Amino acid sequence: MLYHRIAVALGVAVATVSSVQAEDTHWSGFYAGGVIGYGSGAVEQTDTFAALENTVDIDGVVGGLFAGYNEQNGSTVYGIEVDALISGIEGTLPARSGRTCYGGLPDCHQSIQGLYSARARLGVDMGDLLLFVTAGIAGAEIVEDTGNSSTDIEGFEFGWVIGLGADYRVSDDFSLRADFLLMDFPSQVRDRGSAIGTNETETLGVLRIGGAFHF
Repeated sequence: MLYHRIAVALGVAVATVSSVQAEDTHWSGFYAGGVIGYGSGAVEQTDTFAALENTVDIDGVVGGLFAGYNEQNGSTVYGIEVDALISGIEGTLPARSGRTCYGGLPDCHQSIQGLYSARARLGVDMGDLLLFVTAGIAGAEIVEDTGNSSTDIEGFEFGWVIGLGADYRVSDDFSLRADFLLMDFPSQVRDRGSAIGTNETETLGVLRIGGAFHF
């Protein structure tokens, strides 16, 4: 999968430069900022009653805030970070026979309205540039549109997240950020009423850019 190949390639890059002794630019301390980006992925759906399967492709724009804390020991930087994103990621698969959204049911429409994560970070200080990898817990506000607002299926799902990225120190108080996060939300059963339901798994990649103030 493309996302995994990107993650492996950049992970190797971080490991390669880990032996570089970079000048201490004091990445230690609190920071907070904002990001905007684009996410895409897929929702694997399986009907729990009729054993039907299909995939809904999803994509859209995200944006939000993040904050964290770093400690630095030589060229090694480690810390924690949390973020909260408003999401416009969604996708639709037309209803038809053989799909979980078959005749008499609305189209398979899936949207992610919010994304959240709490992650550990480990990076290498290369002067004004900080390369890092990250991993932790992810959360998502997910809505399945049934065509009737009174019966829309809404839920909050937990999963895992891994990623990597780079921070560039523009000044003592401000840095630019580019990162990529891969999120996976394990199988969840969505009740459509009676014996009908869908077993769904979401996988999502999010590419983001932004900036942060350091305190």
